[in-house]
Amino acid sequence: MGGRRLRRRARPFEKLLVVFGIGFAACLAAAPARAFDLPALLMPDLAAVDWMGGADTFAGVDVTDSALFSYGGFTLAPGGRDHDGWRFRLYAGVGHYTYRSSVESVAGLIEFDRRADVLQAEALVGWQASVGAMTAKLFAGVAYEEQVIAPADPENPIAGEHVGAKAAVETWFDLAPWAWLSADASYATTLDAYSGAVKLGLNPHAAISFGPEGSVFGNREFDAHRLGAFARWHCGGCDVTISGGVAGNYDEETGGYGALAFYRRF
Repeated sequence: MGGRRLRRRARPFEKLLVVFGIGFAACLAAAPARAFDLPALLMPDLAAVDWMGGADTFAGVDVTDSALFSYGGFTLAPGGRDHDGWRFRLYAGVGHYTYRSSVESVAGLIEFDRRADVLQAEALVGWQASVGAMTAKLFAGVAYEEQVIAPADPENPIAGEHVGAKAAVETWFDLAPWAWLSADASYATTLDAYSGAVKLGLNPHAAISFGPEGSVFGNREFDAHRLGAFARWHCGGCDVTISGGVAGNYDEETGGYGALAFYRRF
């Protein structure tokens, strides 16, 4: 008796580079010709840092036809969130997803769903630097992920606990007083996990932003992409974002996705 998973191996880097490259190239093209202050970036004055300068908290939930995931965390910004410098981030997420499997038996091929329960945690250290209207954050640190699959799938290499290194870059560019662009990307050695996302925001009013968004993400056994739109409400020190659209995956199936995110500044 044998079994097989109805999947294909992901090819993350092509899509990741395309999505992030488009957004980041647009930021660089519009940025003024000004060099980073490399000495200050690489050798900051630690004695002058206000280690309790500010903090941002975030939380959200993400849902598709076959998955549900919630997350939360905070970013500490010594010296203040509006100033360049060190960033420290803690993140945790839990959720689950299902995928189709098949088992060969004397009665023929039997197809059924397997469920994977996912736990993630990250501890990252980063630095924020600004060049004109562009702000970039670079992070690096440790990532942990556990996937418990039921019924057990001995052929699935992502089952179990995984610990590795993670790197991430987040960029923001103010295109105009009424428009902005963001482009983010990350990669972790845990399961070769990757993600890339681009948003183009229009804010005709100080309290509202909306626009299109696109993203790719996955790992060595999973590959997904999304195209949709978002709307964001700015309420004092809190932002609320809802988004939705069309999602596709490694099985070349399409469906919908929806997300709700909260962001709070202290």
